[in-house]
Amino acid sequence: MLNKIVKYSILFLTVSFLAVSCKTQKNLVTQKTEVYKVPFETFSAKTSVSFSMDGVSSYSFGGQLRIKRDSVIVLSIQPIAGVEVARAMIDTSGVVLVDRMNKRYCTSSFAEMKTNFGLDVNYHSIQAVFSNTLFAYEKNSDAHEKDFNKTEIPGNKTLLQRVALGLSQEFVVDSLLQSGTILSEMGDVKWNYMDFSANVGGRKFPMKTEIVLKSNKRTPSSSHQLSYLSLAFLHKRVEVDGTMNFAYKIPDSYQKISLEEIVELYFKK
Repeated sequence: MLNKIVKYSILFLTVSFLAVSCKTQKNLVTQKTEVYKVPFETFSAKTSVSFSMDGVSSYSFGGQLRIKRDSVIVLSIQPIAGVEVARAMIDTSGVVLVDRMNKRYCTSSFAEMKTNFGLDVNYHSIQAVFSNTLFAYEKNSDAHEKDFNKTEIPGNKTLLQRVALGLSQEFVVDSLLQSGTILSEMGDVKWNYMDFSANVGGRKFPMKTEIVLKSNKRTPSSSHQLSYLSLAFLHKRVEVDGTMNFAYKIPDSYQKISLEEIVELYFKK
């Protein structure tokens, strides 16, 4: 009888251990695949932005960054809280810049930005950079570590690399996504995340993002050549899945100008 009790006890403990182990492994897998992605349908951040172009001009302003997943990104420029003087809207087709102070606007597709300025970006990559998400550029989709070649680097970090469509992507990760890079013949885009002091969507989120875009495109005949753009976003408050209004119509009275004219007006003086 005693032997039977011992046998059943061992069997019970073995099954329990396996069950716990399987559950733990499942949780670890879930955490592993989701650690580089904030789950959200809408995203909003009260932020301050500083940027410079070609080292000629430097600007800083307060504003609000809003994202509707896979649809639109809106950066509202508000030097005074609640008073919008300009906005940038990015969707899957390109960029719209609205200068409300001077009642004018411009539009540019991603293809035009690549041709004119050597900036090889798309909507999903911009959304991913703003939301601290690992992504596969050529697939326009989020990604996981298994989609990359992995190399251990100093500081207990991992370098993730992939090459596709003439573009090289690199990410540095530990338990968090720390930085990213896109390298191409047209130019480079690099970004770094800092100050993971916020909890957003159940995970740590960076309250500061620095982005540098360098264009290798050289067109001597072009007076609006852009070669270097630096941006820094310092968030004060972040919210996900709140009620947000993304509707906006450019007034008919606004004058349409080119993106090249915007660069000439504000950054080439």
